[in-house]
Amino acid sequence: MGGGSKGDGPKRKDWEGGVRDARPGDRRTLIRMMAALQDHERALEPTRRPGHTMAEPHVDWLIAVAREAEGRVLVAEEGGPGSRPLGFLVCWVERAGGFHVEPSHDHYGMLTDCFVVPDARGRGVSRALIAVAEAHFRALGLSWVIVHHLARNQGASEAYDAMGYAPLEIARAKRL
Repeated sequence: MGGGSKGDGPKRKDWEGGVRDARPGDRRTLIRMMAALQDHERALEPTRRPGHTMAEPHVDWLIAVAREAEGRVLVAEEGGPGSRPLGFLVCWVERAGGFHVEPSHDHYGMLTDCFVVPDARGRGVSRALIAVAEAHFRALGLSWVIVHHLARNQGASEAYDAMGYAPLEIARAKRL
């Protein structure tokens, strides 16, 4: 979640827009937002590539994975149809594989690449995007949703905590 949605200063007017599935005409906007998300994450974790070098192929990959894995690419808009896009979220169904989790947890919803433009943060945009993704997963009969974020992304961590997400696994890295 780019920059987070909580702790960004004083609360702004609640957002009154809508969430819809991305359309082919959104591709340029998604690429621009992906580059901004990536640059935000690169400031936190230097192993990330610069946004302008990865955004276009990554957006195309996300769209393909969402299509193949019962997912969605969601866009939040300022107001009615055709208004300014404020953010996006990609989600899909993952399968744990192996035999280490209970069968009821083998299939779960995955939230990935959530971004909200800076001037719309703190207004409930990411919460609305995530609520639509969660409803999609419930409709598919799933009972779990997982989201990953960079350990140093405190804003995302606080926002996900506020929405009821709790740590599940800890990944650690070591430079060799």
